[in-house]
Amino acid sequence: MKEWYHGTNVYFENWSTSNTTTVFKRELIPHSFISLSVDEELLKGAGVGRCKATINEDARVVNLLEDSTFSKALWENIRRHPFGSIHVGTKSLAAWETFCSTGQILRPYISESKEYEEWEKKLKHMPENNQLDKIFKVMVQQNFVRHWIEFFMREVRKMGVDGIICNEHTQHGNHGPRTSENLYFFNLNKISPPVWIKKPDNSKLEVERQTYERGDIKSHIKKVHNYPYPFSY
Repeated sequence: MKEWYHGTNVYFENWSTSNTTTVFKRELIPHSFISLSVDEELLKGAGVGRCKATINEDARVVNLLEDSTFSKALWENIRRHPFGSIHVGTKSLAAWETFCSTGQILRPYISESKEYEEWEKKLKHMPENNQLDKIFKVMVQQNFVRHWIEFFMREVRKMGVDGIICNEHTQHGNHGPRTSENLYFFNLNKISPPVWIKKPDNSKLEVERQTYERGDIKSHIKKVHNYPYPFSY
């Protein structure tokens, strides 16, 4: 079967879906799936290390752009959820298909929502007395994106599949906005162990590890994780 790749700055021997945020990115909420890709720019941006894996032939993997029946059912499920219903891409099937094609369905493009507008306004007007205050806002916004992706993938997993191939959009490509084709995989029993093409040197991250152990940084990250969001899932 097709080989998929994973870029990272941290060496590991086994896949995990219990906590896929590493000790070097403790500010980020963890994801419950494995992210893989064949997109060179995305892989390089994810880290200096790279491993590959193959998916078992009996794994049920759907392609969101090719399986229209699955896509429509997923749209129905997500648009009925209070969190999913505020995404612009869930307002109609045509909008959903467009957002899936561009990969923007994996970004929280929010339509009119009083709760979200109030949340965003409150975050925007929080004081920025120092650099950590500014970083705090960036982390909260980054986790908002991760919450949306996590919610999306949980809805996919509820439909009984082992993984999904779909596009993901970013505004921050090397040459501007771009889309990559990725595989998001849930079932560790149906993926090969990671085969390392290039192992990252974890010793180079020791300074960063020590930074995360600082009391002020720990307090800051706790504040990030405890910050409330205008949704649940």
